[in-house]
Amino acid sequence: MALSAFLSVSVGLFASVVSATSGTEFEELVDENVRRLKAGKGCARCYLTGAVLRGAILHKANLRQVVMRNADLRWAYLNEVDLHEADLTGSDLRGAWLEKNNLSGINLSRADLDGASMSEADLSGANLKSVYLSHAILSGADLRKAYLGDADLSMTDLSSANLTMAYLRKANFSDANLDGAILNYALARGANFSGANLNGAELRHADLSSADLTKANLRKANFSHANLDGAILNYALARGANFSGANLNGVELRHADLSSADLTRANLRKANFSHANLNGAILSYALMRGANFSGANLNGVDLRHADLADVNLTGTDLSGLELSPDHLVAAVLCRTLTRWGEQNSGC
Repeated sequence: MALSAFLSVSVGLFASVVSATSGTEFEELVDENVRRLKAGKGCARCYLTGAVLRGAILHKANLRQVVMRNADLRWAYLNEVDLHEADLTGSDLRGAWLEKNNLSGINLSRADLDGASMSEADLSGANLKSVYLSHAILSGADLRKAYLGDADLSMTDLSSANLTMAYLRKANFSDANLDGAILNYALARGANFSGANLNGAELRHADLSSADLTKANLRKANFSHANLDGAILNYALARGANFSGANLNGVELRHADLSSADLTRANLRKANFSHANLNGAILSYALMRGANFSGANLNGVDLRHADLADVNLTGTDLSGLELSPDHLVAAVLCRTLTRWGEQNSGC
């Protein structure tokens, strides 16, 4: 069911319940549904808004399409509970146990899941807008096409999680563990990945424009054909990362470690690589007009067929590279070491 259709159903359920109950009757309805759950019975499509289920054990309960907004589920044991298309907007699930649950299509917008355990849970297509998931465990979780705009996932364990085509705009992944995670085609404009572990992560065709990856671990991550326009990767560790065909226009990579990285045919126009380590990197056929490599380590770099027009090579050592004067005729050279001596035409 589409998210808009699901929300319409939830609103309809709410209206029908409120029209039939009021005051004490309304509270009694919720209390009766809580008793059903605690007795081990399912409660699909039940109305449980505001329910107090703190520490409750609801193992394998059927809560499909339940309306449970602003509920108290702190430290609840919800292992293998079916919450498909449930509405838990604004609920408190701090420390809750939701491992291997069916949470596909669930609405957890503005919910608090600080420290919740959700490893291998199915959250595909879930609405997690502005959710608080800091310190949560989501290793191996399925978050394909999930909506995580403005969500807080700082210090969250998302190792091996699948976020293919997820909406991550302005989400906070600072210091999160995304080791081996899949973010192919994800929309992560303006997202914060500073200090995050993206070792071996897949980010093919992802939109990371204006994202912050300062000091992130990007070793062997795959950014092929990704859009990193205006992103910040200062001090990032990107040894052996794949940026082939990626858009790195105007990216900040000061002091980044890109040794052995593949930037074949990448768009590096106006990118800032000052004092970066590109030892053994591949930049063949890259578009580099206006890029800044001042003070960078370019030892063993492959620059075959790269566009070096207006590239700032101040303070670099090119003496070990197979370059001719013609290759550097339009580059900015100042204290630049080449095979034919120091060049200072751009000082």
